[in-house]
Amino acid sequence: MAPNMPHQSANDLWADAAGQLSADDKQHINFNQPDKLQILVELRADAELSKQISIDKRWKFVRKSGETVVVRDVFEKIVRWVDTFKQIGDIAVQYDATHASLPWAGIRLILQIAVNDTQNLNLVVEGLAEIAELICRYAVTETLYNQAASKADEGLKRAMVKLYASILGYLSKANQYLKQGTAKRMIKSVVLTEKQLDLGLDAIRTAEKEIRPWMNLVDKDDTIRHQNTFSADRIRNHDALVYLLQGMDVPLRRMDDRLKDLNDNLQSK
Repeated sequence: MAPNMPHQSANDLWADAAGQLSADDKQHINFNQPDKLQILVELRADAELSKQISIDKRWKFVRKSGETVVVRDVFEKIVRWVDTFKQIGDIAVQYDATHASLPWAGIRLILQIAVNDTQNLNLVVEGLAEIAELICRYAVTETLYNQAASKADEGLKRAMVKLYASILGYLSKANQYLKQGTAKRMIKSVVLTEKQLDLGLDAIRTAEKEIRPWMNLVDKDDTIRHQNTFSADRIRNHDALVYLLQGMDVPLRRMDDRLKDLNDNLQSK
């Protein structure tokens, strides 16, 4: 049976991205979330529990590059990105956080499948943390940049939809891969392989790189355009989002300080 697709609107880039998926990819995404915001609460709780399990069991793995990854640290990143996304919703009231429920639900589902199989978990957990960061980064980008309908703005939207479609496609394939079972994965003719998951992450990274030039073009168009039209409150929120976006490039400990500063500022208003 065909999945119930989310309603597409002019401002829901995730719904637009879902519409670009193949029929097969759509079959492995749950479009029927009863409470779209509750998924963040559930994902955070799952990630915290998994983090504690990884601490107790001292889970580590070695990347192909030879670097050792402490799994606890990766779960910590996922928790922090969930907290960051909630903060974005507090600042940017015009951003509809339910739009990003699809990828968050996908992350949670894959964690639930993989957490009891360390080999599978090692395969996907860093990719999930990377995707969690991108969900946050481009939620802010949507709010900061999608304010008009110039050619640059439309180009940026198309590039972001491509990124979102790549993310949803990866989550769908990871879900499908993990559900194949060990026996099927050993068959060379199996539909999905670890290599295809790696290629899925490569596609996400390539799509993100294609966004940057469009952001630069929008910046040139918008240098003065909004200065005279923003209210004082909106300017403050705009500055807070810029601060949050810049903070995404700093280590998690410093990022925690930024989130606390923003929360204190919001409460004082």
